[in-house]
Amino acid sequence: MEKKSTALFFIIVSLIPRLSLALFFLSNLFICAASAKVKSVILENSPILVGDKVSLRVKIKGTDDQLISNLKQQNFQIKLDGVLQNNFQFQPVELAHSQKSWTIILLDMSINNKEAVQTIKQLITDNNIQISLVPFGNKTKNCQGFTGYKDSAELDRFLLAKDAKVQNYLDYLQTQGTCASTDIYMPVEQALKLLSNQRDSRFYPGDNLEKPKLSIILLSIGRKNDAIQEHNLKKLLSFVKDMQKNSNYNPITVNILTYVPHHKDDSPIQKMADVTGGIWEFAADPTAIARKLYLVLDSLAGKYELSYIHPQATRASKHKVTIAANGVSSNPSYYTIKVFGRSLPFEQRLLIAICTIVLLCFGGIAPFALWGKILKNKNN
Repeated sequence: MEKKSTALFFIIVSLIPRLSLALFFLSNLFICAASAKVKSVILENSPILVGDKVSLRVKIKGTDDQLISNLKQQNFQIKLDGVLQNNFQFQPVELAHSQKSWTIILLDMSINNKEAVQTIKQLITDNNIQISLVPFGNKTKNCQGFTGYKDSAELDRFLLAKDAKVQNYLDYLQTQGTCASTDIYMPVEQALKLLSNQRDSRFYPGDNLEKPKLSIILLSIGRKNDAIQEHNLKKLLSFVKDMQKNSNYNPITVNILTYVPHHKDDSPIQKMADVTGGIWEFAADPTAIARKLYLVLDSLAGKYELSYIHPQATRASKHKVTIAANGVSSNPSYYTIKVFGRSLPFEQRLLIAICTIVLLCFGGIAPFALWGKILKNKNN
């Protein structure tokens, strides 16, 4: 018995360093979100109102300009008209299971896309995502190119990500050689025009319905040989800003993966992503493509949805809201209440109905019945 106790003692002693190390890592996980250095809190779009429920989507960037994806509810604060709101719902956007997503993936066929296509096949596994795969590239002297993006019907070939046709088309694209010249501006513009069509109920379902997530993923060699001229870039940015001025605009993010490095300070590629709230990454060699593409396809990480019931909603009243994460506040956003107020719970409405009927019986019907009886007795 004594030997067993001694052996058990030595086992416990030998485990103490390992347990301490494990507890150290666990404690780091718990404090990581609280100590995350937030650089900016960016509201992705205007507040979404359904009745008196207000929903806001934000993305959080750290000091390295990378998205922070491990924040918790306690890291956030909401101020409505300067007053702190303690009751609000929180979830990372990737957990918003009910939101539909429409994504156009633009594949530059002027380069070898085998690694990118193979990665797409492995990563597009969400049944709630509708994707349209669009190869692009101008024809050259020896190649017919891929110009189907100029036809809206070719762009509008959305299928569920898990549809067998998607996998079959990806298999086909893997067999296609490099045979086109780079053209980035026109495919992006055509994709933006399709997704910004407010008469399309898929992208704009109505005021009282949740808007889907709209995005474009561009996989390209980038600005090689000045494929995007400065005037084309200005035209594209102007087009995007005009769309964003529309009060009903449903944000479209352009996420970009280029296969050659650029300077982030002046790259027009980055400007295309920044103006739409998307991200830009580059992979300098084929082995980095999968990792970077995963980051692009998982671009919702670092984005959060916060919602609350507007207190004592008054029709046509205007309000200002800000969101803070770890003490860093967003720019204010404004919205106008479109409803008179929240309906009472069923139990309260039932109680009011019963009380109304009782009052009508005793305050209306009963006196008239009594009065009629008195008149009848007088006549007799």
